[in-house]
Amino acid sequence: RWYVGGGAAAVLGGALILAASFGFFYGVIALMNAGIVQEAVVDNDKAGRYDMWLDNTDFTPMYECHSFYNLSNAVQVMNAGALPVVTEHGPYCYRLVKSKLDVEWSDDEDKVTYNEWQRFWWEPSLSNGSQSDRIVNINPAYMGVLGGAGGEVAMSLGFAGPSTEGVLMFLETQFPRDVLAMHTHAPLAAAAAAIVSSIQEAMNGTEAEAEAAFAGAWANSTACPPVGLPGTCAEWRPLLVSANQSEASGVGAAAARRLWDAAAPLSLVSSAQESSEFWSAAAWLCVEGAANHVFDPLAPTTKYIYPGAVPSQTCADVHQQLNATFGLSPDQSDAVLQWWLEDFQREEVAVPFMDQFGVEQLSDLGWIQWGQGTVANTTAAGEASVSSLYPQLFPSPPEYALFESEERDKQRTLSVAEAKVLLNGTAGLFSMVAVGDFGDATLETIEHCNGSVFRPRCNMKLLNETWGVDQIKSAVDVLLYLEYMSVHYSTRNLPRVFADGGGLITNRTVYEWTYEAIDPLLLFAQPDDPNACLICNMTSAAEVRAMQKPSEFYTGKKDLSKIGVTILFEDEAYLPYYNYPPPGYPVGGVNQEGQFEPFVMDDNPNYEVSAWDPDFLRVLTLLPVGDETIKGIKMRRYELSNETFLPDPSMFQHIRGFANVSGSEQGAPVFLSNAHMLGATSEYVDKVHGMVQDPPVDVTRVFIEPISGIAMAYEQALQVNLYTNPSPSPFSMYFKNTTLDVMFPIMIAEQHATLSDSDAKEFRNSVYFAQDLAQIGFWVLVGVGAVVLVVGGGLFVRAAVLHRRIRRENEEESPLLYRA
Repeated sequence: RWYVGGGAAAVLGGALILAASFGFFYGVIALMNAGIVQEAVVDNDKAGRYDMWLDNTDFTPMYECHSFYNLSNAVQVMNAGALPVVTEHGPYCYRLVKSKLDVEWSDDEDKVTYNEWQRFWWEPSLSNGSQSDRIVNINPAYMGVLGGAGGEVAMSLGFAGPSTEGVLMFLETQFPRDVLAMHTHAPLAAAAAAIVSSIQEAMNGTEAEAEAAFAGAWANSTACPPVGLPGTCAEWRPLLVSANQSEASGVGAAAARRLWDAAAPLSLVSSAQESSEFWSAAAWLCVEGAANHVFDPLAPTTKYIYPGAVPSQTCADVHQQLNATFGLSPDQSDAVLQWWLEDFQREEVAVPFMDQFGVEQLSDLGWIQWGQGTVANTTAAGEASVSSLYPQLFPSPPEYALFESEERDKQRTLSVAEAKVLLNGTAGLFSMVAVGDFGDATLETIEHCNGSVFRPRCNMKLLNETWGVDQIKSAVDVLLYLEYMSVHYSTRNLPRVFADGGGLITNRTVYEWTYEAIDPLLLFAQPDDPNACLICNMTSAAEVRAMQKPSEFYTGKKDLSKIGVTILFEDEAYLPYYNYPPPGYPVGGVNQEGQFEPFVMDDNPNYEVSAWDPDFLRVLTLLPVGDETIKGIKMRRYELSNETFLPDPSMFQHIRGFANVSGSEQGAPVFLSNAHMLGATSEYVDKVHGMVQDPPVDVTRVFIEPISGIAMAYEQALQVNLYTNPSPSPFSMYFKNTTLDVMFPIMIAEQHATLSDSDAKEFRNSVYFAQDLAQIGFWVLVGVGAVVLVVGGGLFVRAAVLHRRIRRENEEESPLLYRA
């Protein structure tokens, strides 16, 4: 009985121990998995990994390195259609720091919205070269402007807007001053002659004596009228330098006489245009300019369209010339100039001149000249172009009222108000973008109206409300003017922009290529954001908020399969960049946090993952290629699927090896590839000389720990290329001989990060230790349970043997009784 009881107890204990071993194993694994999930799911600011998720500054460092291609034969590519020869420079490496701004959780903590701030810290110890190294290559900004405009002809037409702005800048400023100066010598001479005549009559002397008396009083009399001379104060006041300034100018008699000698060069009453231009410029430099520097020499219109807006001379140059010609000191020169401009010209010439044209501002004379062409005629009424006065500055008439075209309505003129709405309104044609919009609106209106504003679909509302144009014929006239300005002025002004780095080929430092390159052409085509940087380092949170919208992701709290999956990218669920039917290409895929769904890939070596990449602006598929051990941790190696670079009409991709991202690059034909175009069709690889492939490192590699789903190391390499499309060629005007049908390599961006030794140790001690503990505990308990079961089984056997022996003995002693 003891053996039976003991055996039963042993068997039961062994079974319980075996059951406990399974419970221990799965309990430890469950605790480990719960810990992994707790680390993986960041659903509030109390989550275990929240600090590292929020800002990686103090955690595992991430690095980004850039290698740039220098185009050695840029001139031959641009002018002779040569294939590119490149040399690779770098890498230039940076610490990549990421922070999340304006984090907001949904009420159920299953979704999170934030704005990501990426910034780069220069790492000279990891770099091969300096940020001041200069790189020559195709200009992405120029290619982008061509892509947006539709080629060089359309770009040149658009540049007619800024060219016209340069014309109006001149017409509003220098032109009115010069016109008034041209109209000043005659009334000045007439007023002086009348006073001289009165003096001669009163003195009963010679004309020379009267002129000397006048000149002396003009220069130094502080009384009005001058003591001892005839005439009223009203007659004398416009002709007194010193009376209005309360002290004598000190101009000598000889100098005063020469200043009033019509035959003397640069005299006040000389009718020569040279004299008028001198006094106009001198007054601007020493009187107006000293008080109000209107023109910023760095402003794009001043710098490239109307460089004459900032005069090459200074007031000191004026002083020197007046001293050499008339013997005036600087103070005497300033006194004469102030009198000429403020006391005589503005009162005796400008006011009646503006009254004649019905304007209240002097600058409006320029708008009348542009819209009507009637101000520049200084000898008689009628039309005259500024090109007759400034043939070198304006070789062809730049005014709308006077431009030459056989097709235009030559009776069409514009008032000041009409001209300002057209050119300088909310969508004024000074803007390159507005010129394109105006052209589109006009052509659409022509198509619908077909010559008649009474057709059912004819709608002049947009043209009228935006540009003040109420007739199709008027809109066509404006387009013809813009075309005229493109031919005669864009072709003169754009080469200045190109020469300063805004053309097809540009020469920039590594820092400029990477972070800050204010492109001269973008100053006109994209004035709100003229930075042509490839990476664009954002230096403040405010800049991030201004430049990009927040994105939304799943946290994975309700469904681990959705952990980190993109819901909205910069507030958009669909992207319009590709050839997808409305509403467009859907965003999705795991974000750049590198956290994939835990557990699922551990037992499935063929498990594929998808990731949302903000460079490619699409969901990328990563394929498993094998397992590797890094720092004692077994990882699954993933590589970017080749399908990313296959021809795909939905992505406007037609060449194997290149992913089209032009839609997100303002029209620039940007195509991404593996580094050194690895895997691309040889036809395009062979067109680039000097590019050397390195297959083991030229592909993107991601190493994911399969239990936790964490990407613990990665090496992403992608190359930026610009494509010169041969059909249709965008180069039809300025760079007609550029090499076509080539993928020009611009740069390689390589990003990498690996978990630190301490992080690796911590993971091994937590996850691997838990696994080992579960397995060891399981087998120890299984062993103990098996021993107990064996012991219990032995006791049962012993009990059975004893039972048989006792039965046999009983049968021998009392067989009949036993049988009964």
